[in-house]
Amino acid sequence: MNYEQKYLKYKTKYLQLKSLINGDTEISFAEDNMLGGGTHRMNFLRKHKLEDKGYSLPQLSRISGISVAILQKVYDRGSGAYKTNRTSVRMKGTFKKNVNAPYKMKLSKEQWAMARVYSFLDGNQNHDTDLRRKGGVETESPKEI
Repeated sequence: MNYEQKYLKYKTKYLQLKSLINGDTEISFAEDNMLGGGTHRMNFLRKHKLEDKGYSLPQLSRISGISVAILQKVYDRGSGAYKTNRTSVRMKGTFKKNVNAPYKMKLSKEQWAMARVYSFLDGNQNHDTDLRRKGGVETESPKEI
């Protein structure tokens, strides 16, 4: 077990104990995966009050109101991004990027593509903005700095 895995393990235990002391219900690691907002997937699941399980593109389409065709294009772009920029693929579990590690320790092409779909559904405006406009997806305007 490396340092990052130990850190996440103890961080999770700390949060669970803190939650129990405060009288809250026990939290799971998946619900507080990245502390500070969570993953786009977890944000989407919380927003729509969905169970933490796998969802297909047609199911996500029904839930979000975005067409399957647009979600499929986002998925395909995520798959293409995985193939063309493999150094940016994140580690499994810690989601750290630009880590020099074997690809078996990183997210798979399918995981990377679904992460991009959830990012799109969560309103991330860093990519696929053309599809967002085409699909009539409501987004918040970028914050002024």
